[in-house]
Amino acid sequence: MKHKPVHGVGSSYVIFNSSGSINTHQVEMTGDLRRRNCSVRIPDLTEDHDDKYFFRIEYTDIKVTFCDSPIKLTVIDSPWIPTIEIHRVDPDDMKEHQSARIACIAENRCARQQVELTWNIKVLSSIIFKESDGSFLANIRNDNFTLSDKHDGFNISCSARYPVKGGFKQAVAIKTLNVSYAPRNTSASFSPSGLVSPGSWVDLSCYSRAKPPPKITWFKNSNQGPIKVSEKEVYGFSATPTEEGDYYCEAINELGSEKSTSICIDISDSPWSPSINVPSDLKEHQSVTVTCSAFTPCPHSPPQLTWNLQQDSLRQTEKNTDGTFTTKIQENITLSDTHDGYNIRCSARYPVIGGNKTAETEVTLSVSSGLDYPTYTRRTQENQTMSTE
Repeated sequence: MKHKPVHGVGSSYVIFNSSGSINTHQVEMTGDLRRRNCSVRIPDLTEDHDDKYFFRIEYTDIKVTFCDSPIKLTVIDSPWIPTIEIHRVDPDDMKEHQSARIACIAENRCARQQVELTWNIKVLSSIIFKESDGSFLANIRNDNFTLSDKHDGFNISCSARYPVKGGFKQAVAIKTLNVSYAPRNTSASFSPSGLVSPGSWVDLSCYSRAKPPPKITWFKNSNQGPIKVSEKEVYGFSATPTEEGDYYCEAINELGSEKSTSICIDISDSPWSPSINVPSDLKEHQSVTVTCSAFTPCPHSPPQLTWNLQQDSLRQTEKNTDGTFTTKIQENITLSDTHDGYNIRCSARYPVIGGNKTAETEVTLSVSSGLDYPTYTRRTQENQTMSTE
């Protein structure tokens, strides 16, 4: 019944009678009253149905109207917005590696026409259940959602689509995750790059992605182990020989730590000339090993060595007994009379800001037939070239 002063029943009028004599709202009754299950379905709801409704029983001389238990029907033109809930963790203090249960819940006022829920994370289960107040809820959830640094700032989007006459109406809920994580992608750099001139100013910068923001500490490698030199994100100093060496930074927050790879500071105005090593007694038909080596102040970025022998020569960087490093290339050749007077040229190219600096060494072979005393001459020249390579 609907609350309006029309024919017959107090100050109300009948909108539906189970005998079929009255059905002004074209409603459908379902259930079994004898089992205390009686429901009314209005298939084509409009804003005109916004009102109070109550139930009435008429059986022979018994007539009972449940005026004290009305149902207030509010009709709105927009669908119910779903709710995104996070369980098993504190939504305001989520951390990487935690396992959370994330659910999307939407009201489902009509059990015969279930709301369709979709979202942008993997669905592990989908259920429809009835609450104690008689309303229905649609629920989708992910029971094992493992949080990571990639979820920080991630927007969970859940869409509820309700069937209506002629199509659907849709509402969307969005929740942004706030996840803390240990340092990631920690890296170190310095300016100017490459060879550093004595007396110039050098800035070492450390970058790390972390939440909450990490504490930065700079270390310099030494024979006695790492030495802490600064606790700032940018560490600056005037270039002197004592500042030369390997540096790295470490980022630390309450969830963990991470170290950068080492960077090497070379303090020199000119590159180091390579050296070419050949045996002192050269005879034709003799098999010899020729080596070109260059001082390597930064083993993580050794100089590029090239020569006019085969370019597929083996290159390697070795640590010396005094703690320094050397990069070298080697080639085995079988001597002949054509090698007498042959010039072997080897160049070492060091990166500098804006290009490269190159130093070259040249050696002239002197090959004997086995009767003459062998000699060879050595000439070293340094070429400093700037390029945009």
